[in-house]
Amino acid sequence: MVLLKYQQRERKPDEFVERFGMKVIQVGVGFVDYDQEEEVESGKVDERIKELKSFSNRNYHTFIVENLEM
Repeated sequence: MVLLKYQQRERKPDEFVERFGMKVIQVGVGFVDYDQEEEVESGKVDERIKELKSFSNRNYHTFIVENLEM
Protein backbone atom coordinates (compact mmCIF):
# COMPACT_ATOMS: atom_id res chain seq x y z
CA MET A 1 0.00 0.00 0.00
CA VAL A 2 1.08 3.56 -0.72
CA LEU A 3 -0.27 6.91 0.40
CA LEU A 4 -1.38 9.08 -2.53
CA LYS A 5 -1.49 12.78 -1.68
CA TYR A 6 -2.97 15.34 -4.05
CA GLN A 7 -4.75 18.68 -4.13
CA GLN A 8 -8.18 19.61 -5.36
CA ARG A 9 -8.58 23.11 -6.79
CA GLU A 10 -11.95 24.81 -6.45
CA ARG A 11 -13.18 28.32 -7.13
CA LYS A 12 -13.51 30.47 -4.02
CA PRO A 13 -17.13 30.44 -2.89
CA ASP A 14 -19.44 33.43 -3.18
CA GLU A 15 -20.54 34.84 0.16
CA PHE A 16 -23.10 37.24 1.57
CA VAL A 17 -21.72 40.45 3.10
CA GLU A 18 -23.52 43.40 4.61
CA ARG A 19 -23.06 46.77 2.90
CA PHE A 20 -24.99 49.88 3.82
CA GLY A 21 -27.50 47.81 5.80
CA MET A 22 -28.20 45.42 2.92
CA LYS A 23 -26.93 41.91 2.32
CA VAL A 24 -25.28 41.52 -1.07
CA ILE A 25 -23.37 38.70 -2.71
CA GLN A 26 -19.62 39.14 -2.91
CA VAL A 27 -18.26 37.04 -5.76
CA GLY A 28 -15.31 34.84 -4.80
CA VAL A 29 -12.28 35.70 -6.90
CA GLY A 30 -9.46 33.19 -7.30
CA PHE A 31 -9.03 29.59 -6.25
CA VAL A 32 -8.40 27.57 -3.11
CA ASP A 33 -6.56 24.21 -2.95
CA TYR A 34 -7.71 21.46 -0.60
CA ASP A 35 -5.21 18.80 0.48
CA GLN A 36 -6.44 15.23 0.11
CA GLU A 37 -4.92 11.80 0.62
CA GLU A 38 -5.90 8.17 0.27
CA GLU A 39 -4.33 4.74 0.57
CA VAL A 40 -3.99 2.91 -2.74
CA GLU A 41 -2.56 -0.49 -3.68
CA SER A 42 0.94 -0.17 -5.12
CA GLY A 43 -0.01 -1.54 -8.55
CA LYS A 44 -3.04 0.72 -8.96
CA VAL A 45 -1.43 4.14 -8.34
CA ASP A 46 -1.05 5.07 -12.02
CA GLU A 47 -4.63 4.00 -12.72
CA ARG A 48 -5.95 6.12 -9.82
CA ILE A 49 -3.95 9.19 -10.90
CA LYS A 50 -5.25 8.77 -14.46
CA GLU A 51 -8.80 8.60 -13.07
CA LEU A 52 -8.28 11.76 -10.99
CA LYS A 53 -6.82 13.62 -13.99
CA SER A 54 -9.72 12.62 -16.26
CA PHE A 55 -11.90 15.25 -17.88
CA SER A 56 -14.65 14.99 -15.26
CA ASN A 57 -12.14 15.40 -12.38
CA ARG A 58 -9.81 17.96 -13.92
CA ASN A 59 -9.51 19.93 -10.65
CA TYR A 60 -7.01 17.46 -9.12
CA HIS A 61 -3.29 18.20 -9.31
CA THR A 62 0.08 17.90 -7.52
CA PHE A 63 0.26 14.14 -6.98
CA ILE A 64 2.76 12.78 -4.41
CA VAL A 65 3.18 9.07 -3.65
CA GLU A 66 4.62 7.92 -0.30
CA ASN A 67 5.44 4.31 0.45
CA LEU A 68 3.67 2.98 3.58
CA GLU A 69 5.43 -0.41 3.58
CA MET A 70 8.92 -0.32 5.06
